This record gives sequence, structure tokens and C-alpha cells, in this order.
Amino acid sequence: MANEKKVALVTGSNRGIGFETARQLGQQGVRVIVSARTEREAADATSKLRSEGIEAEALACGSIFMVSLRSFRGHRCGESSNCQTVCCNAWR
Repeated sequence: MANEKKVALVTGSNRGIGFETARQLGQQGVRVIVSARTEREAADATSKLRSEGIEAEALACGSIFMVSLRSFRGHRCGESSNCQTVCCNAWR
């Protein structure tokens, strides 16, 4: 487990503070899950991060509370990954 890449989910990370949080984490070598309300918003932000060499994945999700963290971890991060950071930036 020590050699596994860290994974962070940042909600509302398609713009503003959330996007910059995702960028900063990615620059530190963390694989970032970019969350936005729509698939297009998440994909656009993910594309920008990838163009900077950041490992990023898109997730359309109106709110992290719509998905249980346990099922999210199993489905999106993989059972063996080190998904240890969730930054709840989105609010509305």
C-alpha cells in the first residue's frame, strides 16, 4: 500500500477554488477525481488538468452526498487504491 498513488475527490472542482485545489493536489502527484454538476463541466476541467500533466478523472455528481463514500471508493477508486482525501468544496 505504501507504493500506491494517493487519490483525492474534490467536489465542485470544475472552476474557482475547487479547480485550483484539484490543480494543487495534482501537482503534488495526487490522482484527482474532478467532480461537477454535469458530465461536460467535469470533462472540461479534467481536460485542462490533464493538459498540465495532472492525472485526473471526471465525475458528474450534483452532490457528494448523492453517492455513498463506500460505493464511490469501490467503484471509482478501486478496492486497492489509497483514496483518502475528500474535499467538499461544492455547496448549494
